[in-house]
Amino acid sequence: MNRREKLLKSKCDDKKLGRKTGSGFYDWLENRAVRSRQPLEPKLSDDIARRMLAPMVDECIKAVREGVVDSSDDADAGMIFGTGFPGFRGGPIN
Repeated sequence: MNRREKLLKSKCDDKKLGRKTGSGFYDWLENRAVRSRQPLEPKLSDDIARRMLAPMVDECIKAVREGVVDSSDDADAGMIFGTGFPGFRGGPIN
């Protein structure tokens, strides 16, 4: 059983079925979804960040290999100045 299946099974086992029970992935108050105040686990938060950055890094590397940009430094500069990638990180490749 993968992580998603385990999560869904635990929600069902705990009778957290969503709107009809008042809780699930969201808490429900007066028929409206309310965000949880619980922060994400640090490990989960890091995993999300890595998964979001991976396609960006892959595309930058691909652009360098295919000659779309001259160097990894140029790709990093383009991402920093073009998309707002945090400069203190040095760019998605470096």
